[in-house]
Amino acid sequence: MTKRKTKSRRRVHPATVILGILILAIIVAAALFLLQKPVVVLTDHTRFPVGEKVSLTSLVKEVKYGQLLNEEETFESVKASTRVVTFRIKTRLGKVVEETLTLEFYDNVPPVIAGGKDLSLTVGETLDLLEGITATDNSGERLAVSVQGEYDLKKAGEYKLSYFTADSAGNTATFPFTLTVMATPFDENGKMVDGVYKTSKGFELVIEDGIAKVDGYLIANKSYSLPKDYNTTRSVDENTMTAFRAMQQAAAKAGHTVTIKSASRNWNDQNYIFNGYVARDGLQEALTYSARPGHSEHQSGLAMDVLTSDSEEAKEPKFAAALAWLSEHAHEYGFILRYPEGKTDETGYIYESWHFRYVGKELAEKLYNNGDWITMEDYFGIDSKYRGYDE
Repeated sequence: MTKRKTKSRRRVHPATVILGILILAIIVAAALFLLQKPVVVLTDHTRFPVGEKVSLTSLVKEVKYGQLLNEEETFESVKASTRVVTFRIKTRLGKVVEETLTLEFYDNVPPVIAGGKDLSLTVGETLDLLEGITATDNSGERLAVSVQGEYDLKKAGEYKLSYFTADSAGNTATFPFTLTVMATPFDENGKMVDGVYKTSKGFELVIEDGIAKVDGYLIANKSYSLPKDYNTTRSVDENTMTAFRAMQQAAAKAGHTVTIKSASRNWNDQNYIFNGYVARDGLQEALTYSARPGHSEHQSGLAMDVLTSDSEEAKEPKFAAALAWLSEHAHEYGFILRYPEGKTDETGYIYESWHFRYVGKELAEKLYNNGDWITMEDYFGIDSKYRGYDE
């Protein structure tokens, strides 16, 4: 029996096996590490108010298995909208991948109402409460404004109202204001009615025995007349004359001769003068520079024409310089230029550089207004227009 020859097997050392397994595991692990898809862990906060600047990093809690490349980016919107933002991520293998997120920008900015203010008028007058009122919004949309609250222009009273507007996002704005509807001091025939009233500027108007005073100052203009029996003796107010003499002396020191051309007149005097102008120039022309009887300040004893009563004569050099001095300094003695240039719509009369009215230094200083004269009508909030006459 022959003996079979066999090959001897080479035994693998256990350590080699273990090493191989470890290398294989490392290769697999490395592959898994490198090939692992990046994960972006985002916040839950995706809604932001219009105008807020949002950084990309504020949206990210964590980036796993990659690097965020555009972390410096910021986003904002000036109006309500949605916006898709992109995260650019570099993988471990160097590849750039992108992920997106939709942000919502909501509008929480209220509109702005401009032009609102307290308003006043007299019963019977009309007024557009929305005139000059505008509303703007960050969205740029055109907004409508309405008036909230109840009021009646035919009934005297104080009404608390507000302007209201809303944008398409539901943001609202209100502007409260007070509408004062004042009782009229005139009856249906245009005659003054005794009583206490408020002017459009909030001053107290008192009519007593047919004499009107606003804040204590006597008013004589086309709206407010004086009784026929007022100052029949043509007397000039004592304080007015004292102030005039002081002003006259100051003017003389400045090289100007200042004299009174016409001072106090009674009702009959004015009636004669006015009708004379009407006969000469016609009614409509006369109304621009002369008062109807009862409506002239000269009847009050507080007003005077200085140097002249004629517009052409007032331009002559001998008068012009003195009248210019008076216009600049009369307020220092309590006088006002009663009918300033360019204020005919307020006073009812053309410019009269010679007509001065005594009101006292306090009010005169305010109406002087650094040389840009304010009328009594504008300051007190009253008008000057005839009522009850056939013109």
